[in-house]
Amino acid sequence: MTLSPTPFVVPLVIVLLLYSAVLLTSRFLHDLAVPRFPRAAGALFWGLIAVGLIAPIPHLLRSMAERAAFRAATLRDWNAAARWFALRHRLGGSHAASLELRWANALMNTRRWAEAESVLVATVSPAGRGRVRAAPRVVTWLGICRYYEGRHEAAARALEPEPDPADAGLRAYLLGRLAEQAGNVDSAALLYEKALTLSPDFFPALYQAVRLGIARGRPGEARRMIRTFPSARSPQGVRAQVEALDQALAAGRLLPVVEFVVETQG
Repeated sequence: MTLSPTPFVVPLVIVLLLYSAVLLTSRFLHDLAVPRFPRAAGALFWGLIAVGLIAPIPHLLRSMAERAAFRAATLRDWNAAARWFALRHRLGGSHAASLELRWANALMNTRRWAEAESVLVATVSPAGRGRVRAAPRVVTWLGICRYYEGRHEAAARALEPEPDPADAGLRAYLLGRLAEQAGNVDSAALLYEKALTLSPDFFPALYQAVRLGIARGRPGEARRMIRTFPSARSPQGVRAQVEALDQALAAGRLLPVVEFVVETQG
């Protein structure tokens, strides 16, 4: 777990300010108590100092862990982020949905699907009459976790609704994978194209669409996918991958089935 001084500066300053306030308050109360309770005044002073020193420590540790987790996630160090979020949880951190989603995101990007699912499920609340209330992104991410866990029926139930436009391309892609695995290649091809329409630079969807076009004996369809997607503004890495697909298509070479593990963005 890599430590950096940056996440700890603000919480430390806050705690130092609190300690200063405790010291001033303790001294004030001590001076008030001395005339009437001279013997108790000293005990009161040191008791307040002790409480003031100890009380902020859990908050300080939680705040430090939270900031370290955010920093690790910004650096895409998902293993470190997951460990810091777990530490924050063990220290009694709040169960704010936004923080739980960040934790789940870090776990998903380290392929710890079952742990991520547990964190996501904890954000779901009962809505009465046997129903539950969950944020749209939680529903989609539960579907992703269940897909990669191999629980395809449960994954489809979570992915088929369209509650979250931000993840629509990824959802269409995974539904395409489920359709193809179930033998519905026509539906799979349409879903891969839908994923590309929503996310033109999403290479896994392009790869599966081209692979499926070649496998079905429809090179024209595969070529149309390559010519249409991705966009001219695509990153260099994506363009290089597209060139490799184009070469395979030109050679009439069948492409292997590849199960891409996608990275989520929290």
